[in-house]
Amino acid sequence: MKSLFDYTKIYRLPWNLADNASTWLEVTTACDLKCLGCYRENTGLHKKVQELEKELELIKKLRKTDSIAIAGGEPLLHPDLEKIVFLIKKKGWKPCLVTNGNVISEDILTRLKKAGLYKISFHVDSRQNRPGWENKNESELNLLRRQYAELVKRIGGISCNFIATIYPETLNEIGDIVLWAKKNIALVNALHFTCHRAASYDCDYFANGEKVDIAKTAYLLPKATGEKVDVFQIVDKFREIYPDLEPCAYLNGTEKADSVKWLFSGIIGNDQEVYGYIGSAALEFVQSFYHFFKGRYFSTLRPSRFGIWSWLSWMWIFDYLSRQALQKYFKKLSFPPQNLYLQMISVVQPIDILPDGRQDMCDGCPDQTIWRGELVYSCRLDEYLKFGCLCNTCFKEKVIDRKD
Repeated sequence: MKSLFDYTKIYRLPWNLADNASTWLEVTTACDLKCLGCYRENTGLHKKVQELEKELELIKKLRKTDSIAIAGGEPLLHPDLEKIVFLIKKKGWKPCLVTNGNVISEDILTRLKKAGLYKISFHVDSRQNRPGWENKNESELNLLRRQYAELVKRIGGISCNFIATIYPETLNEIGDIVLWAKKNIALVNALHFTCHRAASYDCDYFANGEKVDIAKTAYLLPKATGEKVDVFQIVDKFREIYPDLEPCAYLNGTEKADSVKWLFSGIIGNDQEVYGYIGSAALEFVQSFYHFFKGRYFSTLRPSRFGIWSWLSWMWIFDYLSRQALQKYFKKLSFPPQNLYLQMISVVQPIDILPDGRQDMCDGCPDQTIWRGELVYSCRLDEYLKFGCLCNTCFKEKVIDRKD
C-alpha cells in the first residue's frame, strides 16, 4: 500500500547547493564496524586538522550553512576530534557528530561537549556486525539505543538523535524503533531512517565516457537482490504507530519533481500521550524567520529548547496542526503541568536510477561534502575517489527468450 499524502500540500524546504541547513565533513575513512550498507571504503586514514580547516574555509566560501555534520568512517576514532569540534564552533557553525557510538564514553562525550558539540546522531541498526550485538533485531537493539540516550541525558545540553538504515528485510521492524522513541520522547530528539541503495547489477557504469567496474566501489552488496525500500513504505510503518500522522516538509529529486527524497514529520507529546503534529506552516515560518535574522537555514535545536514554553508555545499563531496539538494539551492540562516535547522523524531515499538511466538524486542535498575544492554528494564520494568523477548509468540490454 502506498501512503496517501499530497507532496504539493506540504512545505518544500528551500535548501539548495549554495544555501543549506547542513554540510558534511568527512574527517576519517577509518571505522571499527563493517555495516552491510556502508558506501565508503575503510582505508584507515585520518585527515589532518590543517586539511580539515581548509575544507571548512571552502565550505564557508561555497555555501551558507547552519551546522556541520562530522562524519566518516567513524569520527570518534580521529585523535583530534575535540580540536575539530572546537574549530567548527569557532567558525560559527553548530558541530554535529554522526557516529556508531561503539567507543563512546561519558568522558569522551563530556570533552566533546566542552569543545562545543551541539548534536550527536547514533547510527544503530541490525546490519552493522556490532560486537556483542550480532544477530540482534531492531527491537533488541533498543536496549543499546536506550544506553546511548541515557548517556547523552547525563551529560546534558546535547541533542540526541538516532539513525537506522532500512533494508527490505528490516522494513517490518521500523515500528519497534518508532514505538521505542515514542516512549522515550523526553530523551530522543529525532529519528532518521535511510532507505538502503546498492549499485544496480542491471546497469553499466561510465566515467568520462569509459566503461568502469562499479564493483571497485563500496556500493555493491554481496547478494544484492535489486529490491528497494522507499519513503512511502516507511511512512506506512510510521502510521501503524501514529495513524493520523501527516508529514510537514520534504525535498524532491533532481530529475523528478514528484519524487520524495527527504521527508520530515514532527511529533508533539510526552511519554504519556501524543497531542499532535507539527504542520507545514510551522516549518516554513521557522526556516524563513531564521534565515531572515541569521542569514542561513535552520538545522536543529538543543534539547532544552524543545519545551512547550519555547517556540512551540507561539507556533499556534501560524500553524493549524500545532494549534490543534496545543489545544489538546491545554484541555488535559494538570498541575503541575507535564513537559511537552517535539520529536522529529525523517526519511531519506537516496539515488534512484530511472528507466532511461538518469539518476534521481536529492535536490538540495544537506549531505554535500568537499572533494578537490568542490561540493559533491557524500553518498557517492567513492566514485570521485576511484574514477575522478560521478558515473553515468545505462541499463544493460536485456535478452528476451521467445518461443515460436
